Amino acid sequence: MRFLLASVLATALATGCGQSAGGASHRPAAAAAQLPRVARIACTAGDTRLLTPAVRPQSDGLHMILRQTGGPPATLTSQRAGGWKPRPRPYVITLPPGRSHLGCMTMADWSANPPRRRGWVTLRIVDRDRQWVDDRPLGESCSTGSLDYSPAATGAARPTLAALAEKALQAAPGDLVERAGYRRQRPIEYRLVHGGVVRGLATYRSDGHGGWLLDSVTRCSGD
Repeated sequence: MRFLLASVLATALATGCGQSAGGASHRPAAAAAQLPRVARIACTAGDTRLLTPAVRPQSDGLHMILRQTGGPPATLTSQRAGGWKPRPRPYVITLPPGRSHLGCMTMADWSANPPRRRGWVTLRIVDRDRQWVDDRPLGESCSTGSLDYSPAATGAARPTLAALAEKALQAAPGDLVERAGYRRQRPIEYRLVHGGVVRGLATYRSDGHGGWLLDSVTRCSGD
């Protein structure tokens, strides 16, 4: 009887431990899979309300719906970009994975000296599917050049952009030039990787007729 009881107890403990370990290992992935695919933010009379504290990006970027529920007209601003106005249709923006600090800004907020941030919030972007490729060049010294075009300018075809980016970034033998940002984002980005470090970025914007125009080039130098 004692042998039988000990065997049953050992089996129960082993089964319990296996279930606990398996559940713990799958819990983060399952939690990330349940995150919303669209961020929802509201501009209120006094601050910014984040209705989705964490969100998953999609292949073309972060999808966001911005609404105004009170107060004077405002636009949403982040640490990387801004100017988004409340509207019923979603925006597709290129905020990278991680924590992004953003908030609603009115004209009065912008006119203050310094500009006033009213109740900014932190959105957590969880890239479980690894949609993002880092697009931030690093180096001791960086320079960025932008290009201007006439309204009738015609851009290059998409299949040629990789080769054009190699020239624009002055890639050397052994350098890697590849897509950066989100896989289907607009504008299109190509990064230059030298010695395992991102040293350059070429950005292409649509010409409105199926072609792509080189918009800016950033190059960084370092050891």
